[in-house]
Amino acid sequence: LCNVDKYMMIKLNDLVKDVTTAYENYEFNEVYRLVNAYIATLLSPFYLDFTKDILYIEKVDSPARRGVQTVLYHTAKTLISLLTPIIPHTATEAYDQLPLEKLADAYLENMPVACDYSAFDELKNNFDKFMDFRNDILKALEDARNDKVIGKSFNAKLTITPTKEIKELLDKLDSNIGQMCIV
Repeated sequence: LCNVDKYMMIKLNDLVKDVTTAYENYEFNEVYRLVNAYIATLLSPFYLDFTKDILYIEKVDSPARRGVQTVLYHTAKTLISLLTPIIPHTATEAYDQLPLEKLADAYLENMPVACDYSAFDELKNNFDKFMDFRNDILKALEDARNDKVIGKSFNAKLTITPTKEIKELLDKLDSNIGQMCIV
């Protein structure tokens, strides 16, 4: 997996930890809030936004495409398992649509267990910092769109004059920054 795929797996693991704690404390509203926040603030506006191009453009067996598919499969399966206790019928319907081998029903799946990803703390921290930097970029693109300077951000050309700290951060990420910012 590339670094951004690893980051998404780490964040999914963090979600599993937090949701498990919420279930253990019978805080079902917290389960909903955590899953909703994960989907609405990270998965959809970040990962799904730029990976759709990878899925459409890359060759069927390309490592980049296979990495995205792996992350999306594990994310879907994990979200279904996390939500089965509170929306069982919907979870079963979603589970039935999963490819590959599976059990007879989502009810039979074990609850996901968080792993120790502490070896990836630096990667996680670097991507968390990048997400703040990316938000600044998205704000600038939105301003340019509102001022009618650009149309779609994908048609925009982004020129970054990074500070030394940001330059080091971008180098550590070893990722396609333009692709992740959809420019």
